[in-house]
Amino acid sequence: MGETAAASSRLYSMMPIWPGKTDPRIRWLYPDGELGWMREVPAGPIAHPGGQAYQPGTGFPEGFAPPVLLAPRKARSATRPGLAIADIDGSAGSRFWVVSDRARSFFLASDPEAFRFHPLDIALDDGGPYDGPRYWLCDVVRYLDALDHDRTQCVQSEYPGMRFVEPSPFGKVYVRRDMVGEAQIFRPLLSHKIYCSGDFRDRFKASGLIGGFAAVGVISGDQPALTRTA
Repeated sequence: MGETAAASSRLYSMMPIWPGKTDPRIRWLYPDGELGWMREVPAGPIAHPGGQAYQPGTGFPEGFAPPVLLAPRKARSATRPGLAIADIDGSAGSRFWVVSDRARSFFLASDPEAFRFHPLDIALDDGGPYDGPRYWLCDVVRYLDALDHDRTQCVQSEYPGMRFVEPSPFGKVYVRRDMVGEAQIFRPLLSHKIYCSGDFRDRFKASGLIGGFAAVGVISGDQPALTRTA
């Protein structure tokens, strides 16, 4: 197997960078003066393909106006001393990422259909003017029913109106090439995870961007599609 083919077969979990206990943190300022975490955002216009009540529609709802991002003046990254926020930051909760303009450009060049973006207004948390790079809210909107359930150990949980199928953290994850196709990044249908190909991860890191990745499994070879019902 060639180097490019091997990279495209590797599977990674992709995640934002979370601030450490002593790191400066993003806060959100709402029009009513409340300062704190990102509030829950109404469902977006892209319906979840599984039709699950627990999962809101993805993307940004019409008329959505995010709060002002209060950026810490102190740089968080020692390797990028001028940057106060990581290229992929987890301070917007579990649904969205905060991403830099550079990361957005990479995403749009790599797999534009997988993402939706909304610009952010930014101010410094000490009241000073912000003249740094632009940042965006980012939503990974592609869901694929791609887990190979015959080879991947999963943990299922059900609640009224809710169903989760999460790969076990103690086993290897297999996803099906015939379901992934040319997609570089996606969410499994009933999981909170975000997966990407090894090629996507390698190009992201080679671009000098900072994000979190964990090797979790493989994108397995072509095999017949399975019909599944919810």
